[in-house]
Amino acid sequence: MDDKNIDSLNDSNIFIRDIVERYVRNWKWFAIGAALALITTFIVLRFIPPLYQVNLSIKVKDDSSGAISELSAFEDMGMFMNQKSNVDNEIEVIESRNLLASVVKDLKLNIKYHIKGKTFIQDVSSFFTSSPTPKEIYMGNPLSINFLESDSIILQKRTSFEIELLSNEKFHFKEGLGANKLSQVYGNTIETSVGGIIITPNIEVYDKFLNKTIVVTISPLQSVVNYLKSEIDVIALKKTDIVTLGIKIEVKEKGIDILNNLIYQYNADAVNEKSIISANTSDFISNRLQVVSDELSQVDLSIEDYRTKNNIIDIESQAGINLQSDTENQVKIIDANNQLNMVVAVEEYINNQTEVGILPESLGFSDPSLSSSISKYNELVLTRNEMMKNVSDIHPAVVNLNEQLVRLKSTIKQGLQNLKNSIQITIDGLERQDAVLNSKLFAAPKKQRELIDITRQQAVKEELYLYLLQKREEIAISLGISAVNAKIIDSAYSSGFPVFPNKTLSMIAALIGGLLIPFLVLYAYDIIDTKVHRRSDIDKQLNIPFLGEIPYTSKKKKRILEKDDRSGTAEAFRLVRTNLEFMLANKKEGSKVITVTSTIGNEGKSFVALNLAKTLATSDNKVLLLGLDLRAPTISKTLNLKRGKGVTHFITDANVSIGDIINPLPDTENLDLITSGIIPPNPAELLMSERLEVLFSDLKEKYDYIIVDTSPLSLVTDTLILNKFSSLFVYVVRAGFLDRRMLNVPKAIHTEKKLDNMSILINGIKQNHNNYGYGYGYGSNAQKPWYKKMFS
Repeated sequence: MDDKNIDSLNDSNIFIRDIVERYVRNWKWFAIGAALALITTFIVLRFIPPLYQVNLSIKVKDDSSGAISELSAFEDMGMFMNQKSNVDNEIEVIESRNLLASVVKDLKLNIKYHIKGKTFIQDVSSFFTSSPTPKEIYMGNPLSINFLESDSIILQKRTSFEIELLSNEKFHFKEGLGANKLSQVYGNTIETSVGGIIITPNIEVYDKFLNKTIVVTISPLQSVVNYLKSEIDVIALKKTDIVTLGIKIEVKEKGIDILNNLIYQYNADAVNEKSIISANTSDFISNRLQVVSDELSQVDLSIEDYRTKNNIIDIESQAGINLQSDTENQVKIIDANNQLNMVVAVEEYINNQTEVGILPESLGFSDPSLSSSISKYNELVLTRNEMMKNVSDIHPAVVNLNEQLVRLKSTIKQGLQNLKNSIQITIDGLERQDAVLNSKLFAAPKKQRELIDITRQQAVKEELYLYLLQKREEIAISLGISAVNAKIIDSAYSSGFPVFPNKTLSMIAALIGGLLIPFLVLYAYDIIDTKVHRRSDIDKQLNIPFLGEIPYTSKKKKRILEKDDRSGTAEAFRLVRTNLEFMLANKKEGSKVITVTSTIGNEGKSFVALNLAKTLATSDNKVLLLGLDLRAPTISKTLNLKRGKGVTHFITDANVSIGDIINPLPDTENLDLITSGIIPPNPAELLMSERLEVLFSDLKEKYDYIIVDTSPLSLVTDTLILNKFSSLFVYVVRAGFLDRRMLNVPKAIHTEKKLDNMSILINGIKQNHNNYGYGYGYGSNAQKPWYKKMFS
């Protein structure tokens, strides 16, 4: 691995280490975030009532398999396309509002009982021992309420009662918010917004609720139906007739009753639909029986009149074999006539219908496709009638069903006509055969022949009458043993463990969220913050020798180093002094000119120049601090000195000598000071003066080090003019102040070699941003509370 790859790997490791240290350094914020999230989640979970999952499984009876094959012929003609499977249709029925409304009425789900919530003190005292959320009383209710108004009125109302149980005889009653409590006696009639009610106690469990307040809530029927419709999930297992029902509910016993009752209502509704069809068919057959009975009575009277008129008491069989054959042929004619009469009757029934209604079925037609079409027609009529309970007759689904019914009725009429024609052809053939047989009986007496004709009519009517009686009994039997649509595989059950909220998962999510929020805050701050904070921020953009780091010192505590100062700031300047000696090692003879500059003002270059000069002076070097920031000088103000003659006076006045502007620094050995003097209007021109060259030439002979405080580089070119006098440039970057984008200024200057022997020094570094960790605990940040260091 070459040196370039090694450096890249080291830089990557340093970058990762900085990121890790950034977040580890603020571990207390993560601890607080996690603790607050866990505590908040724990409190919220205490007030969320647990929900239990209740499930039920059924097998739906599929009556569509037979009809599907018979309807395939219609599908070929474009009819009954895209029909839903029977299971899908039954799921729609199970989820229908009418069925759910029946469940609500049967179980009285519109009335709920629960104990009134505790006071704040009671909540606090029982917070960790029991759930502070009041639970619904579903089983073991201490009260029974009898409503004197009809259910139709109760099911439309919304109100609530508060009943405070005082004793076995008395209680306090209040309806709604803001009403006064009234003392009442059990058994008396109480007038409310829903009419009169009578409250009686349930003695078996009453004592458990003594001195407690029971809240009775009455909700409108549709509101409860909407709730059930949204909470009950009905799912069909793929490629099976199995359907699962599920509900999440606070009281699992209530959920079990709801699902069981829903299937009960569903089966009852299916049986009722089948009963409607059977009853309709039974009525039709009964009407036909009455007509046939009347006709049979007329034939019987005709026979009686004929016998009386012709004095015929007994008729012996004289037809022999011919008569026997004729009789067999007559039986066939009778069967065919029965079929024809039934077809004509059904055809007349259909033609007389003014509204969409149920057609008689199971009549024993010889054409199975016709029977199948009638059954399908009845199924569509029931589906349409069920849908019309919830939507209007202009609903697209109803319109579609009406169109299907019209087409199917037309098909049924055509089928009846075809069957009637077929039966008529059969009858015609049998009558022709009967005529042949009758010709052989012409030898019989005329009276006997006439009697036989009447007897034949009687036989036809009797056969039809018996046939109708048989069908009516079959319908009656099917009505009594109607099978349910759903077979229960698993009755409603619950595991007994709450499925919501998942406390373990919630606490884990809270912990992750509590750790994630501080992380995101810190991450967002790092993205928004564009300031220079540490050496790594500079190393990413600049390839300039690094001189050192100066700890942060607030303006209020900004200090000038003393000779025996052992503070962290003093140690940092001593380290800078050592690094300067290495960087100036090639310049062993003559004075060393160190120019201190920065990108913009207020980066502490004057502070660095002053204390660097004092640090160099403590090592027995003759040092001069030269103020060449002619635009905004601050050294005199920092040292609390009066502004006297300085550089500008020397350059502009030939009578001013170097000795006139040199001033020894009070209380500091080996350190002199030349201030900038008055602020001139043309500082750049003054710095280009030959008098400045004379000044530097003379000072280099007298001092070992000349520390020059000059102007910021991004604003003016003053510092560039001093390049020819300088041995080393100290470029000051103030941490937490200079924007990283401004590092392009020293980068451009170094790349273009406008300044020779350039080095970088970071001023105002916070302790937690120090990459080296001197271990001295220097700087005011060391005394900051931990919570103030988060964004430092």
